[in-house]
Amino acid sequence: MPNELCDSRERPAPKSDMNTLTITGLDKPLVQLSPDALRVKLAALDACRDVVTVGNRNELHLAKAAYGRIREVVSECERSKSAAKEQVLQIIREIDDTANAFALEPIRQRERIGKLIGEYNAMIEERERMRPMESEVQS
Repeated sequence: MPNELCDSRERPAPKSDMNTLTITGLDKPLVQLSPDALRVKLAALDACRDVVTVGNRNELHLAKAAYGRIREVVSECERSKSAAKEQVLQIIREIDDTANAFALEPIRQRERIGKLIGEYNAMIEERERMRPMESEVQS
């Protein structure tokens, strides 16, 4: 009796050029700074240039004002960056959710059939292992 072990790789599924997931509207994303943000940044940097030393109350007042303006520019940049990234992360979550929903049943079927193949292979291996013992008993 020839070895009947079933190899799940015997007949590979034909390759497909199917692109399961597509994203529309993202062909050429454009990340840009607002004109207002650029204007505020330049004004804050100009205020910083006026701060050379802090040796009296007037210089302290100018330094604190410049510091506050530049701190606000940096804080707003961080807030905007986080908000922009959240939009991208939402798209990533939608990709994952869509792909997981699509693949759920195929994954279940792959596991179910893989288990059946494994059980069959184990049964054949057991038969092959028992064959020499049966021959000895008959002798």
